[in-house]
Amino acid sequence: MKRDKIAFIVEGTKTEPELISKSLNNVYFAKNQIDLIILPTGMNIYNLFLLMKDDDLDIITLIKEQAQKLQSKKVKKFNQSLDLSSLQQSDFSSVYLFFDYDAHQDNLPRNIDRHTVIKEMLMTFNNETENGKLYISYPMVEAIKDFEEIDSFPQRNFLLIKDGIRYKNLLSASSSHLDFKNYTKQLWDYLITIYIIKIHYIFNMEIDNNYLLESTKKASTLSIYMNVLKKYDIPFSCIPILSAFPEFILDYFTINFIFENIEIDSHLLNQFQLFKLQCDQDIKNLSISSEIDNSEAGYYNR
Repeated sequence: MKRDKIAFIVEGTKTEPELISKSLNNVYFAKNQIDLIILPTGMNIYNLFLLMKDDDLDIITLIKEQAQKLQSKKVKKFNQSLDLSSLQQSDFSSVYLFFDYDAHQDNLPRNIDRHTVIKEMLMTFNNETENGKLYISYPMVEAIKDFEEIDSFPQRNFLLIKDGIRYKNLLSASSSHLDFKNYTKQLWDYLITIYIIKIHYIFNMEIDNNYLLESTKKASTLSIYMNVLKKYDIPFSCIPILSAFPEFILDYFTINFIFENIEIDSHLLNQFQLFKLQCDQDIKNLSISSEIDNSEAGYYNR
């Protein structure tokens, strides 16, 4: 029986490949007749956008050439028996792209707006069986590590854009969930629960256990971005901490599969109002911090 191949086009050569190969594959795909092919690019989404503007090749052709240019042992590590040069988009049943929002370092020329870039990329890559489907992690892939205990809410739900440059260091100092080998099914159940709760907050939806998955699945990659942009990025110069990987799992699997294989934490769901209050306070505090920073910047620029 021929095995399906799924392409995972990712930004980095370490974190995303390790997350996919050490945990995501083991928990959700190892028992299925599916091969996950990981194709690191070594570039952020803004560089990918610029590269695509100069080239009309399909995404697999474009990325395999980029992966070959990397000459990285890490690229070979995750695709040891794969001949990159022979890959075609038709080899894959689905193509998924995972990139960071990285609002603090967009690498774009001054005449190109990053908001326009993200919107255009999400509209271009909106179907896994055609061009591919793009998922964005806010602020970056490390967002999936940003929690402490799997029976409580995360302590940090938003981040000022200007603090993105030190986000990895913040996590290294505060998170105890850095090794993806330890990301068990129980832990993924928690991450998915938190994602569902965060989506309901971002979209200003109330928790309804009867339609929990249906309402969450209605949040498309583009609509999530537009809410992030209008509600947090533009008015407060901050972004929610939101991983793309729970979003992918809920998109990929059917509602029946999720009901049968993923245990949503009802205790956390029942505390949704408390979570909303916590997030509202976080936004208020970040807003005050941003105003102070802007005020001090104005003072020193006199």
